[in-house]
Amino acid sequence: MFNHQIQLDIEEILLEEPILQGKSFGDVLISGATGMLGGYLVESLLIFKEKGYFDVGQIYLASRRTNGHITNLISEKSESITHVKLENLPDFLNSTKIKTFIHAASPASFGEVAENMLGLFDTNIKMTKMFLDQVSNEDVNFFFFSSGDVYGPRPNFPTSENDFSGFDPSQPRHLYGEFKRTAESLMYIFAQRIEANFVSLRIYHTFGPGLSLEDKRIFGSVLKSLLLGSKFEWNSNGSAKRNFLYTKDLLRAILFTLNLKGFNAFNVAGGSAITISDFVGYARELSSVEIFGYPPDILIDSNTHIQSGDADISKLKGLGWSPTVDCINAIRRTRKSLGYKE
Repeated sequence: MFNHQIQLDIEEILLEEPILQGKSFGDVLISGATGMLGGYLVESLLIFKEKGYFDVGQIYLASRRTNGHITNLISEKSESITHVKLENLPDFLNSTKIKTFIHAASPASFGEVAENMLGLFDTNIKMTKMFLDQVSNEDVNFFFFSSGDVYGPRPNFPTSENDFSGFDPSQPRHLYGEFKRTAESLMYIFAQRIEANFVSLRIYHTFGPGLSLEDKRIFGSVLKSLLLGSKFEWNSNGSAKRNFLYTKDLLRAILFTLNLKGFNAFNVAGGSAITISDFVGYARELSSVEIFGYPPDILIDSNTHIQSGDADISKLKGLGWSPTVDCINAIRRTRKSLGYKE
């Protein structure tokens, strides 16, 4: 049924955040539930609902299809969770009032973006507009999973919510940040029309339970080697910096920003950026055999994300939020969630 590590994460949250117990989700629509972040939220909300926290109502999953684990959850928890196919989504939205939208659907890795640029447009702009059209009263929460890539290739570091640089619209890897930023503009426009809660979470490199071992991003490659004991292949010299976050702390960011008013954008990231080499080094500490080696003296891979370096998270910290899981424990928890027995 539920992932054991997610259950442990939720138990920690309920002990850490008693002040948040008065917040309400109501009926929830989640897009991107077959992805790592969306799937984590689905299980978390189901657990909250069973425990009677945060007034979670019916949970609706908007997707073209479901994976095996989500299908099993729908079967086991049919009274609490419903799958809405994308082709049925317009009719569903016209007939159902949703209190909390969590729009997490989007291609994520550079490879996915390059292969599906129209899909990137459809999920981040067309679907965002479709959901925003359904925000009909001030009690609605609308969460959009944005990215630190909105700041462009040359922001200041640490990057605050007001630091932006330009995009090159002819570069596929720039489209990700450009489309995320356009979706945020749509949210801002709708926030001028109705005083609901519009939150853009500019998520940095977040990973945890639900991670696919075929994910080509650095955390996917590292966890695959760590779990399977296979040799890690370096694609760069490891000097690029990334700001990593564990999914539990993303969920906590949603709880801290639930029931605000107006449009707000928040960086959601770990305490400080580290190099790829340091991230791999944490995994090396957890391995009983040498499978990671050390990076070659080569140039950084040309397909690296345009966004790197430290994020300023003081705005979100102003609401009382701060990261609770450091990087090495995030790796450890993710490995356990994938079936590793310590």
